[in-house]
Amino acid sequence: QLLFLRPYRQGRIPLVLVHGTFSSPATWAQVVNELENDPIVSSHYQIWLFIYNSGNPIAYSSGILARALREVVHELDPEGRDAALRQMVVVGHSQGGLLTKATTVRSGDAFWSRVSARPFDEIQMDPKLRELARQSMFYEPVPSVKRVVFMSTPHGGSYLSDFAPAAWVSRLVKLPLTITRFAVSLADQSDDAELKKRLAHPPTSLDNMRAGNPFLETLRT
Repeated sequence: QLLFLRPYRQGRIPLVLVHGTFSSPATWAQVVNELENDPIVSSHYQIWLFIYNSGNPIAYSSGILARALREVVHELDPEGRDAALRQMVVVGHSQGGLLTKATTVRSGDAFWSRVSARPFDEIQMDPKLRELARQSMFYEPVPSVKRVVFMSTPHGGSYLSDFAPAAWVSRLVKLPLTITRFAVSLADQSDDAELKKRLAHPPTSLDNMRAGNPFLETLRT
């Protein structure tokens, strides 16, 4: 979800800060203090923070961020009178940078084709799961996002994800029930033994950030 440090201020550009792996918005405390004490920055920007469970699959979290940005603009300015809301700057640190990048891409079925050879519309599933899958795997640029900034973002993978401790931590991540239900629904309709094996253990964000991970490679292109 998006957290506002102050009430919405019309005419100021949203500066959205997205934290990294096993972190929280508190990571940005010193940055926020510096920016809010800068008279030029504080007079032109309003700072928003995005909070998410950083152990979840990156595709899942990316879809939530994109939806949150679209919804907040519609809720705050349904008539489109505040041009500043449509000049957003999104800053992502570490994994947060990967979520940030997803707000700028037009993916088509590039991500879905990594999961299943069957067209998405042919898959039978609960409507809520279908909407979740669409949100997590089919991206369009968020119109209000005009600039993105990456800080220490592992576009090509993080070497830390290959360390043994990362594998142990990954096993401890408890995924949302909706992700598990989606994986089961898709596996039940697949004849691909390898896909069934992968879906038995849906990836965490640490899995996604390993060099060569299919999701990461697709996002990279």
